[in-house]
Parts: sequence; C-alpha cells; structure tokens
Amino acid sequence: MTKRKLIYLAPALFGVCLLLFLNSCGTEPPAAWPWWTRADTLAVDQELALWRDTISGYNVILDQSYPCPMSVPITLADTAPRSAHIEQLVKIANLQGFDYYVTQRPLKTEYTFGRKNDTIMTRDTFCYVKYIDSSDVIVTLQFDSIWTITFYPDTTIDTLATPAETTITYRTANITKTYYTPLEGENNYDYMASRYLELKKDSAALNYRFKHLSGFGTYIPDNALAPTISYIVLSKQTGQRDTFRYSPRADGKGLLNLKDKDSLYTLDLDEIIDIRIVLAASTVDNYVFLSQGMPDVLTKHNIPVTTNTATSTMSFTQTGLSHLYIEVIPSSALFYPDAQWKTTIWALPVRVNP
Repeated sequence: MTKRKLIYLAPALFGVCLLLFLNSCGTEPPAAWPWWTRADTLAVDQELALWRDTISGYNVILDQSYPCPMSVPITLADTAPRSAHIEQLVKIANLQGFDYYVTQRPLKTEYTFGRKNDTIMTRDTFCYVKYIDSSDVIVTLQFDSIWTITFYPDTTIDTLATPAETTITYRTANITKTYYTPLEGENNYDYMASRYLELKKDSAALNYRFKHLSGFGTYIPDNALAPTISYIVLSKQTGQRDTFRYSPRADGKGLLNLKDKDSLYTLDLDEIIDIRIVLAASTVDNYVFLSQGMPDVLTKHNIPVTTNTATSTMSFTQTGLSHLYIEVIPSSALFYPDAQWKTTIWALPVRVNP
C-alpha cells in the first residue's frame, strides 16, 4: 500500500475506531437534531399544569380587595401654579379602598430544551421556561367625597422682549369638597408577570420534574414610571438576616435568581420574621401592601412608610411552596381617579417547613 493510499484511509479508520470505542463504553450514538419532540413539550406542559395554581402570576391581584380607609388632604402640589393647560383637578377626599378585576389572557410560555453536561448524548436533559401571565385589569377606587380644584389662566405679556412674549400661568381659583353616596373611579391597564422555571428530565422515562424557579417583579406601566423598590430585608428571630434585590446576584439573593425549589428562602410554620422594605426616594408618597399565599393570597396589609422605608412582621400559616408579595402604589395613582395607574409588585418564593 502506498503512502498516498494510507493518507486517504486514515479518516475512515479513525471513524471506525471511534465507533468501536463508543460501543465498548456502553454509550448511545448521537441523537438526531432536533432531539426533542412534541412529546417532550407535552410532558413539560403536563408537569407545569400540576403547579399552575402555585406559580401563577395572577394570585397577587386575582379577586383581591384592598380596604384602606383614609382621609386625603389637599397638598401644595395640588394648588401650585402650572404652565400646562388645566381647568380643574379632581382628587379623592376620603378613600375607602380599591379592588382589582382581572380578565386572564391565554397563558404564554417560551421553552428552551438543552443539556447541561453532555452536548452529544441525550442525558441530563432540561427544559428552561419563560412563564408569562398577562391580563386586562380594571382597578376600581371606592370613595365617598372628592376635592375639586378649579384654575384660571393668568396671562403675562413681556413687552421688553422682541417680539413680545405671552406667558399663561394657571392658578388656583377655588377649592370645593363634595360628598356623595359611595362612588367608584375606574382605571384600566395591561398586566404582565414573567418568571423563569427549569424542569429536569428523568433519564429512564419521558418525564420532566419541576426543579427550579425564580420570583417575579411587575412594573405598571413600566419600570421607568412605576415606584422603585431598592431592596427588602428579611430577619429571623435567630439573628439571620437576608437582603433581596431585583436582579440575579452571585449570592443567589436576587428576585430573578433561578433557585432549586427545595433550596428557597426557608421558614418554619408560624415562624415570625421582620420585614423591611426600602424604596427609592420619590417626589410623591408611596403606599406599601404586604401579603402572602399559596396560591390563595391572604389579607392585604397596608404598611406605613417613613423616610422611604416600610417595616412589618409576618408569619406563614401553610406549609409548602408559598410567596411573599410586596406591592407599592404611589399617591399619584391612588388619590386621583383620572390618573394613570401605577404599581410595582414583587413576588419572592418561600418554602415553609412543618
């Protein structure tokens, strides 16, 4: 055999040797691409259906009522002169509470199948899921009296300017308070809660087990206009203190960190924790509501805010996978029936032991 023939045969001999080596090690040949099938997707759907009530992004607002009676004063910002055209400003004088009404849209999920340790064989397979709940929401504000502030245009002409400049400033003309039988003011907005999940495939069967999940953060109408939660601190009576922020973090203390559901922030049944919620500085007052549930959400608690910080205590009364919910609503949405609705909602998954 000539040297040239040996060169041509070398790749073929190498392929035969590699095949014999793989067979001798008991491995399987590479799967066809794509290696996942419709059956994989259906298996993931079947597993997620078992957890639907627990991981739903609607739980925090679905069929929820917020009793929060408060007398609302007129502020300097309400009566301040302004350049924008305005004839009157309507503000709630006595708030009784508010409710959410939710019209759920079809569930949207984005699946990514992959392998963690072996890019050739179909072992250690997982499905990474972006799980999206969205809906049309109506929020109704209940009140029995309103402030009405009327404005008049004050016109100033600068004759020294060339050409002369006219400036119109809208100033307060009068303020009235009107009482009614209970009224409702209505706001409409789009709601979306996105969280991340991971399911691991059993090697011996077409079965995916729900393994990891993140929390979620929702910003209405967006993260530029909604109030900002800087971080939250959970403190146990044992002295353990954990600080959670929004983005994923190396220490795993980010709301969007993908965590094993058996290794979440853990509490014992009825264990009392101290909760501190730190907000970013704001030009308006913010109102914080605290709740928890699995999946039913218990009574909403309105927590006073002092110097951009709200504090409270809480205990969980059911074992299993639960959530701590924190909602922040600015006064600019809560007290003005005609204003755009704004809110920030954080959902932190918690494991509650017996």
